[in-house]
Amino acid sequence: MARLADRVAIVTGAWRPGNIGLAVCEAFLREGAAGVVATDLRTEDAAAIADGFADDFPDRFVFVDHDVTSETSWRHVIDLALDRFGGLDVLVNNAGIAIGGGTATLPLEDFRKV
Repeated sequence: MARLADRVAIVTGAWRPGNIGLAVCEAFLREGAAGVVATDLRTEDAAAIADGFADDFPDRFVFVDHDVTSETSWRHVIDLALDRFGGLDVLVNNAGIAIGGGTATLPLEDFRKV
């Protein structure tokens, strides 16, 4: 099936092999997405991940360093999707962190990070 034919997606939190974000990227590509921009703060294995997708999905996948808490970083990622794939149709906000504490006592800065 090609349920995502001609669609372009950004998937945050897609660094680690075996994680949800990376699985979403693969599923989108298998469903015919025209392009997937995978992002994460942790990019140690980014080249290996991108190479792994390059054989099966040439020119339809890119991995980029991205801090989801930064407006400037978001602008870069969105511009990349527009420039490289010609649009943006899907956003999967998979990135996240866990900081201990309740919402009543969590400092605002930490709440915004989460």
